[in-house]
Amino acid sequence: MKKTIILFISLFSFAVYSQESDYSVYFKSGTKLNVNDLDQLLGQVYLEKTQEIKQTVRYEDYTELLSHRMAIVQIPEGKIGSLLSTNDLPLNIEYNSELTYDKDFNLSTFNPFKYDMNFFPNTPSVSYRIGNSNYIVIILAK
Repeated sequence: MKKTIILFISLFSFAVYSQESDYSVYFKSGTKLNVNDLDQLLGQVYLEKTQEIKQTVRYEDYTELLSHRMAIVQIPEGKIGSLLSTNDLPLNIEYNSELTYDKDFNLSTFNPFKYDMNFFPNTPSVSYRIGNSNYIVIILAK
């Protein structure tokens, strides 16, 4: 009985892990946002609070996020499935109430910090569909 329970827990854990990380296989082929644009991206969201953020560990975390843990990937039609869209996430409007959802995806103007995404997932990865496009953003755990 004990072996059956352990086997069941192992299989369940594997199934959950597989579902959580389906899109992480695309991570290496993805495009990373330019870490040199970090100040501009944060500035759009946090306005004058950006300078304060730059003095914290949080800024280092965001730098590491853009450098190593976030990628934008174009997924073939029909392969995205039912991912949560950035259009369904709240906007981070605490400091900039004029933020709006992107109507069309453009890699050069996409700002992930506008959206209330889980940048520090407890699972191996988390993915979001960008608007209604066939692009996703993949965020790996730290």
